[in-house]
Amino acid sequence: MSIFAGKSGIKLDWKRRLQIALGAARGLQYLHDHVDPPIIHRDIKSNNILLDEHLNAKVDDFGLSKSMSEPEKGYVSTQVKGTMGYIDPEYYTSQQLTEKSDVYSFGVVLLELITARSPIVRGKYIVKEVKQAIDKSKDMYNIGGFVDPAIPSSMTPMSFRKFVDLALRCVEEAGIHRPTMYEVLKEIENIMEIDGMNTYAESRSTSASCEGTSIACNHPYSEESLVRYSGGTNSQ
Repeated sequence: MSIFAGKSGIKLDWKRRLQIALGAARGLQYLHDHVDPPIIHRDIKSNNILLDEHLNAKVDDFGLSKSMSEPEKGYVSTQVKGTMGYIDPEYYTSQQLTEKSDVYSFGVVLLELITARSPIVRGKYIVKEVKQAIDKSKDMYNIGGFVDPAIPSSMTPMSFRKFVDLALRCVEEAGIHRPTMYEVLKEIENIMEIDGMNTYAESRSTSASCEGTSIACNHPYSEESLVRYSGGTNSQ
């Protein structure tokens, strides 16, 4: 089943969302750090994170994945493929795929876990919307209007703020400023500990199928690109 209540029929409270983030992060970190050579998933999105009957998150669909055959280079030169809204803008413009490209996509998924919104809705991109609204001096960082109403009653304010901080670090424009998946995993574990949760609960990852779109051009989330995308089909 899909990770969101609207699609699965299951209400996800804050702790369940943290568990989903943990399971997906573990799966990605395994691909990046424990597979030889490392694998870049290249199509991380909410539809490719599935839940089993125990609500353990599994990373699905390796149809677009790429092996880092020369990991010392730090990137793979390849035609841009993936799903709009999740594609790393740096990969989009350079056609150089890195592990940080998966980190960007994962950051978009983290924002989805907070908002329960698709990344692009009527020409508006959730990453831009949240970045523009953020004000860390205000309650809920001033993004309460974006937050899924199912969350506030079950969250710890500190864990929420740290989760938002992590998501924003993942979607930094330049890959060099994003954390590694290992760092992402450790931060999610820290956030869960704030809420007194067990970070060693069983979580796994796996594979399946996805529609990739070949793209080449300027920035994927420029106003022009978003207008063009909104006129087409949302592949999520």
